[in-house]
Formats: sequence, structure tokens, C-alpha cells
Amino acid sequence: MNKTFYSRYVDHCIRFRIRHPHPSSFNSVQSKEDWQAVNNALCDISDDERSVLSAIYRSRDEIEDAIACASATGGLPEGKICKLIYEFRSKVATYRGLSTEHTK
Repeated sequence: MNKTFYSRYVDHCIRFRIRHPHPSSFNSVQSKEDWQAVNNALCDISDDERSVLSAIYRSRDEIEDAIACASATGGLPEGKICKLIYEFRSKVATYRGLSTEHTK
């Protein structure tokens, strides 16, 4: 799967948002901005896409293993899931100010 310089950081942000949909507080302004960037990007995608991403990022497995599992259980080809993740990471990075690939 293609990775950008911000992939690990954005994956961390996504995992936090998926695992903590309604945090009562944040450790820092940066954490709140990270959470909000992912939340904004989640509002831009369909319920089905949100469901696939949630299953992958909620998993404790490595991303590649979670993709394989989601593909096997959900019937989507791994390539399509990888594309979804790449595009979603890009949206999050744009909302967070790390990339200009997508417009807000």
C-alpha cells in the first residue's frame, strides 16, 4: 500500500478518533485538532466507507492484516480498501494542514 510521509501520524489520529468517538477531554490543543480533522473527514464519506474504516482502525492488528480480514469478511477487494484508506488519509491530512491533495 502506498504511504506518504504523514501516514503513520494520520493513522494514529484515525485510530484515536475511531476508538474514542466522544472524548470528554483532550490532552492538548493538538490532540483536539487531530480528532476534529478525522471527524470532519468522516463526515465526508458514506456510511459504508465509515463502517469499513472503523473495522480496520478499531482492530489491534497491523493495517495490512486488518485490510485482509475486512476484505475476507466484507467481500471488498483489498485494492479497493487500500484506495479508500489512501484517499481517507489524504482527506484527514488536508483537514489537519499536512497536505493539499484534497480540498476541504
